Amino acid sequence: MLELVIVGGGPCGLSCAAYAHKAGLPYLVLEKGSIVHTIARFPTDMRFFSTALRMSIGGVPFVASEPHPTRKEALDYYRQVVHTLGLAVRTFEEVTAISREADGTFRVVSRPHRRPEQPNEYRAKAVVVATGYFDWPNRLGVPGEDLPHVSHYYREGHAHYGQRVVVVGGGNSAVEAALDLYRCGAQVTLVHRGADVHDKVKPWVLPFFRSRVRKGQIATRFGTRVVRIERDAWWWKAPGGRRRWRPTPFTCLPASARITPCSPTSASRLTGRRGRRCTIRRRWRRTCPAHTSPVWWQPAMTPTGSLSRTGAFTA
Repeated sequence: MLELVIVGGGPCGLSCAAYAHKAGLPYLVLEKGSIVHTIARFPTDMRFFSTALRMSIGGVPFVASEPHPTRKEALDYYRQVVHTLGLAVRTFEEVTAISREADGTFRVVSRPHRRPEQPNEYRAKAVVVATGYFDWPNRLGVPGEDLPHVSHYYREGHAHYGQRVVVVGGGNSAVEAALDLYRCGAQVTLVHRGADVHDKVKPWVLPFFRSRVRKGQIATRFGTRVVRIERDAWWWKAPGGRRRWRPTPFTCLPASARITPCSPTSASRLTGRRGRRCTIRRRWRRTCPAHTSPVWWQPAMTPTGSLSRTGAFTA
């Protein structure tokens, strides 16, 4: 019989474990991933808004190179906390059920990743659930959100070099993702339903973002809401509900083609064919039964002129 079972091995769960350890209570931490699994999934080069002092737990000092630690420094620190204090943590063991027994104790059932067919069972007088919210992202609730090229998590921008990427959101995560993608050579558009980015964006990040937007290196669409995502295009509602369709021209085409705005159907035929053109609005009104809706449409194209999947990140 344990005094305490802690579900979640993030900073909060580890802090609870540190206090239980110092109090001499029999306890156990169950984590479905690695230690501080959430931080491990943060963007690679992320720097925290919180200071190292505020992120320290268990009386173990957090020594960082700067007041605001990086993701790697945080991972190193929390591993050191577990090692220094000797915390009882079982990683890659997911809790699947918690029930209260007749005697008032709790029954906790977990499933080890290596032996999912052999669940473990624990009895405890108390249970702390410290699972956080990272595994439940804010969804847009629009058609196409589950397409394979749409992600609710951002890691790094290297894989999106030369691609058009839409970042949905106006908070700190969205701004940092847009900047990182721009630095990695992506063509970035930040879409946010508000009139501007949030005022809580990190103060050392915001000036760089403003500068890139002012120079036209990062496109922004404020007061705009994404309404549908397709494999080669995304649709959005314009401010004030105005009906408008805005095509995206090729930024760079093969020498045998002409620079011409085009629809997705014509674009696939245009690449590599000399001098082929299309009548945009006539084709648009003939092929799109919903052209009367107050939405904009934008195809996603690579700098080489061929259609490609747009990366869309909700932050």
